[in-house]
Amino acid sequence: RTAMVTGDHVRTAVSVAHQCNILLEGRPVLLMDAAPAGQPADACPVALSVLYPDGSVNASVTRAAVLPQVMMGELECAVTGKGFDALLLPPYEPELLQPMLRRGTVFARMSPDNKRDLMELLGSGLQTAAAPGCPKLGLHVGFCGDGANDCGALKAAHVGVSLCEAEASVAAPMTSRQQSITSMISVVAEGRCALLATYQIFQFIVAYAMAQAFAVNLMYTHGLQLGNYQFLIQVGAQNALHRGV
Repeated sequence: RTAMVTGDHVRTAVSVAHQCNILLEGRPVLLMDAAPAGQPADACPVALSVLYPDGSVNASVTRAAVLPQVMMGELECAVTGKGFDALLLPPYEPELLQPMLRRGTVFARMSPDNKRDLMELLGSGLQTAAAPGCPKLGLHVGFCGDGANDCGALKAAHVGVSLCEAEASVAAPMTSRQQSITSMISVVAEGRCALLATYQIFQFIVAYAMAQAFAVNLMYTHGLQLGNYQFLIQVGAQNALHRGV
């Protein structure tokens, strides 16, 4: 899953997301913004509207009608920074937070703190939650950024890649020499290779220890010791066993 987190206007972000194929062409987009001031305390904390492909906006939609469509993939979801802040005000409403976290694709007008909180919500949860019950997805999150306003998100994400050698490179665990998000593909590929190599090394160590312990116990049972040539055969057999594993 790919999402865009930016400080640009939501309409600009949606347009760019369409050009990058992050949002599907021809599918309406649900916009979640902060509710107008003066709303009753029990009213919906965000203002919901639907942006259609022709540019028209329908602001007279209800949460009961559009939120199930978002969860089923019939509507895309875009959230503004003010709408994000409104959703994180306790008491939390999972009915609104879950569609935003699970199906949100464009996050616009996001402040540095908003970006950091989003990474935490997608991952292991908010570290500064003011009240219990705030949902989290428990995903492994990667984030690419190139500015000082991305430092918090780069540190909060599981995999943070800076696309420049300026301020963001100080906070990010990794820095790409190429200013392109395609570097994230290389990071994921190298991470999987490292994980596979770690498993194989662990399998070899376990197989080697088991074979050596069995051989030594067997020889000691008969009052014998392994010679140099026998050690050579043992190592060869252990390598063959590891390749079989």
